[in-house]
Amino acid sequence: MNVKETLAALKALGCKARYDRDWSEYRVTLPNLSPEREEAIAYYTSDPEDAIDTGAAMVRIEAEIEA
Repeated sequence: MNVKETLAALKALGCKARYDRDWSEYRVTLPNLSPEREEAIAYYTSDPEDAIDTGAAMVRIEAEIEA
């Protein structure tokens, strides 16, 4: 899976994500949070599958908390 596909998959899940080419890392977090909260839960990884799995877990846990 390439960077573009990974970022698209994360967006489809409802995550906010970016890829840093200098560090070859994905940054995954949730949207609509304060900058401090966003950074507190941000997850960094160089593995695309790990980024997607973590994004899915973040969304699932957030939904459970809000329910």
